[in-house]
Amino acid sequence: SERNLAFCADNTFSASHVTAAEEVILRTLDWKLACPGILDFVNKYILVLALEKDGKEAMMIRYLSDLALQSNLYITYRPSLIATSVVSFAFHCLGGGDIWPESLEKASGYLWKDVKKCILEFSACIDYMQSTMPRLQIIARRYRKSERQRVSKIRIPRLPLLPELVR
Repeated sequence: SERNLAFCADNTFSASHVTAAEEVILRTLDWKLACPGILDFVNKYILVLALEKDGKEAMMIRYLSDLALQSNLYITYRPSLIATSVVSFAFHCLGGGDIWPESLEKASGYLWKDVKKCILEFSACIDYMQSTMPRLQIIARRYRKSERQRVSKIRIPRLPLLPELVR
């Protein structure tokens, strides 16, 4: 509390001074205190890659993002790398096309070797989560709707291996 903080400062400041200083700091930061998460990066990549906001690719990316939020990938990887991996994995799940477009590499700043490792771990997480976490059915149900392109009906492949890509 403000009183405790004032006490820790040998009562050099009053509780109202501490509150006023906090307010100045928060206004300076424009009240933005959170670190960006997976969805912040995913939305950025959808824009950078010029994907249709409600299209199948964007919905698959969002579906996989929701699944990634249920995983333990945060222990090892940054949200930006998880998001980059989710985008690439979504392209793989939908087939065709480049799973590691140069525009994604430029936007993310990551190399394929870093993304590949995260995708493989994410793939294993999905297998485990689908067999042990009933709450994932709620996510699947949400993405089974036509306005979400029914992407949860698309089979998510298990990835024992991914190709080496050279630029």
